[in-house]
Amino acid sequence: MALVAGVALAVGAGACVAPPGHSAAVVTAPAAPPDDPRAATVRIRSETCDGIGVGSGFLLDAHTIITNRHVVEGATKLSVETYEGDHLSVDVASQGRVADLAILKIKKGIGQAARLATDDPAAGSHIRAFGYSGGGPMRVTGGTVKGYTADWELGNKGQVIQATVEIRPGNSGGPALDDADRVVGVVYAIELQTKLALIVPLSTLTGVLHDPGLLRPVKAC
Repeated sequence: MALVAGVALAVGAGACVAPPGHSAAVVTAPAAPPDDPRAATVRIRSETCDGIGVGSGFLLDAHTIITNRHVVEGATKLSVETYEGDHLSVDVASQGRVADLAILKIKKGIGQAARLATDDPAAGSHIRAFGYSGGGPMRVTGGTVKGYTADWELGNKGQVIQATVEIRPGNSGGPALDDADRVVGVVYAIELQTKLALIVPLSTLTGVLHDPGLLRPVKAC
């Protein structure tokens, strides 16, 4: 699990998990309107043998959270904090075999589920990234889709989105939304050479959701 911000990997990309030992800000936010994407975006804290990492995620439904594989990989304990400050434990965690994705299950239903788009975003589309940069308060940044690229080195078997949205460590696992507040992808890294955000597209996410064979249990370190 990449716990250091800006770690250079084989393809020159850095995973976006907050550094180990980073103290997540304790923020109790005002209630978000039911249709506000912030209400569906959560902070994820992962404890591993190497330290503590902080990433983001979003509610697919009241009991299911989507995040990144590298946010949860090797975790001995996972916990979730909602936008409004509720703290919950994770009951089941699975990680993707073919993409930097993970699915978490919680018993207690929370928040409003995010809405998924019907297609991947086209080049030139405006998108926004939601997440807990640095493990701190919710941050939203906007930009455009530059195009698609391959990223086999980071374990994504298929094309991923390159976008100009600004992301920082802690954004990993957060949703990328279109102008209709629909999820079009899952943020997972920064491409160091270009400073572009890398995002797992919606089509890959839906493929993983519909094929349990593309998932395996998260194993502690």
